[in-house]
Amino acid sequence: MKAIEIKGLSFRYVESEVFALKNVDLVVNEGEKLLILGPSGCGKTTLLRCINGLIPHRYRGELLGTVKVFGENVAETPIHKISLKVGTVLQDPESQFVGISVEEDVAFGLENLRFSREEMRRLVAESLSVVGLTGMEQRAPHEMSGGQKQKVALAGVLAMRPSVILFDEPLANLDPASADEILDFMDMLNKEYGKTIVIVEHRFEQVLEKGVDKIAVMSDGRVVAYGTPEDIMERADLLVKTGIRLPLYAEVAYQLKKRGLWEGPLPLSVEETASRLKGSVRARIEGKLGVPPEKPDRKPILEFRDVHYVYPTGVKAIRGVDLKIYPGEVVALMGPNGAGKSTLSLLSIGILKPTRGRVLVDGVDTRDATVAQLARTVGIIFQNPNHMLFKNSVEEEIAFGPKNLGYSEEEIERFVEQAMQICDLKRYSGRHPLSLSMGERKRVCIAAALSMNPRLLFFDEPTVGQDHRHSEAFMSYIKRLREKGYTIVIITHNVNLAIEYCQRAIIMVDGKIIADGPTQKVLADEPLLKKARLKPTSITRLMKALNLPPLAITSQDLQTLLIKS
Repeated sequence: MKAIEIKGLSFRYVESEVFALKNVDLVVNEGEKLLILGPSGCGKTTLLRCINGLIPHRYRGELLGTVKVFGENVAETPIHKISLKVGTVLQDPESQFVGISVEEDVAFGLENLRFSREEMRRLVAESLSVVGLTGMEQRAPHEMSGGQKQKVALAGVLAMRPSVILFDEPLANLDPASADEILDFMDMLNKEYGKTIVIVEHRFEQVLEKGVDKIAVMSDGRVVAYGTPEDIMERADLLVKTGIRLPLYAEVAYQLKKRGLWEGPLPLSVEETASRLKGSVRARIEGKLGVPPEKPDRKPILEFRDVHYVYPTGVKAIRGVDLKIYPGEVVALMGPNGAGKSTLSLLSIGILKPTRGRVLVDGVDTRDATVAQLARTVGIIFQNPNHMLFKNSVEEEIAFGPKNLGYSEEEIERFVEQAMQICDLKRYSGRHPLSLSMGERKRVCIAAALSMNPRLLFFDEPTVGQDHRHSEAFMSYIKRLREKGYTIVIITHNVNLAIEYCQRAIIMVDGKIIADGPTQKVLADEPLLKKARLKPTSITRLMKALNLPPLAITSQDLQTLLIKS
């Protein structure tokens, strides 16, 4: 039976002159698991809104074509009835929370549909049991970990007993281990409960690893490819052209195929890649890879000396940290949610003062300096740019910091000009920051930090929620900053990003640093990564399967080694 049937679907938002969806045809059969891929802005979220009834019942505009869920026309069905058939889990689970406790939040939809108290209790208990949150009924959802928040949002959807569940970038804010747990729940819902699952996600490799029945590829409001994973991988050229990154192991095979060194279809797993390459690999990695860099013979720009920090609530966030960051380094700061990474960055700029120990910024104890004084040396770019933007134009936003630090008009003009040039923002100088795209807003935040003329920058999850093309473009700005002499610390869960852009990796767990060294070695240590809820990349696992030293290197590095062999 057809769970979802879409014919000739086009939609234009009322405030837009262009169509977000253009003549989309798509069928999802009952019990199937569908992955929708595509660059940011291609219409994926709009398509989900058409399936769950938010379009046209909440978002107005010009709608052409039909969307049917189990034979019922969504446009002609009241949204409360659609919600009994279609549930949606959003990228940011907090945006779905309405209750002050887990139990209250999960029951919210049932209350609105006037279920009896006894029925609500039963359905809430069953839903929490399915997602593994039994016993947490009275916890505040906002205080839970990222993975637990997703499970609360999922439980709220499951309580409504929908047959179709839509997931809009559910993995974006999760560490790799939590993301795997959510994908396992999707798999269980699909196989054991017969739910039809539709996933919109940029993490192609991680979703593919768990398995899907079909994949739809979108670009510019259209479905440009549809089929099984095998069908889609045969169209790798289209994926690359569309801006979708292939799984890392398939990226290696794709480049080898271009050189006539790989025959047949691209692989769908690390194991398949290894089996195809075994016997033909003669590459050996000598000391040129994974050699620890020499200890810098210079003064650190940031130093922690036996630092402890306890929040007023009693939470011990930092426990005896000793750390030195040197000028010109690009460092990955990694670890699970709650490990103390963000607290460490707030201690570095003096927003927080250590409970015990000393934090030195360019030799100055943060207890002896104001936040404004430290801002001349250290800047922080938070994960969500909307939390940092409040002025009416890009130029005003960038000039705000240096004005408050007391720089002269001449210096302010020079710093703002330099920052806009580095971040390619001059053409947007008069625009309102919130009118820009998410990637552009992040660049405004970088420029706002740069305009205060710091030498050390912290980036908190700089590429979360961005597609491959936008992530690469954003990281190119960070590379440009490094070339200009800035010291950079990147807080991230993305192991491959750390390998591609950072020379040093620091891993924190439970407020302590458990590893600090060359990225190639630290991020290849599987037991260590498991403690931090991280995973080796598929390239590291592929090297291990090929009996090569399992170093954390890039897919490009491995391609080069294989070609030379």
